[in-house]
Amino acid sequence: MGGRIAWLAAVEESLKGRIHAAVPYHGGNVFKGWGDGAEPPSERIRNHLSVPVMGHFGALDQNPSPEDMNKLMKLAGDKLRAVVHENAKHGFACKDSSNYLEAGAKKSWEATLQFLDTTLKKAPEKAEL
Repeated sequence: MGGRIAWLAAVEESLKGRIHAAVPYHGGNVFKGWGDGAEPPSERIRNHLSVPVMGHFGALDQNPSPEDMNKLMKLAGDKLRAVVHENAKHGFACKDSSNYLEAGAKKSWEATLQFLDTTLKKAPEKAEL
């Protein structure tokens, strides 16, 4: 659920100016609304995504599937840097997952740290509260 929450935060108007980057790992269920009348995060990405995003996707994941990843790339445009990890299924970066893939987890973490270092250096010194 962490990847979905990262997407939700990245498109939430009340967080605009308070967060400056998002990094969803295997962010599934982005095309589903949870709860009565809830809008799926995907409906807000094109018009409300206000921060750079690095998304880590497993090439063998089905939630999100490669097709969903391509839809996300179209919706987010140049704000999304998609990183696809070969031979990786959903949960590849989680040590508690039966799909844990050490090489993918290490590569994704290193890329995440570099992305955040570069992106957050460009952010305002003080976030709006």
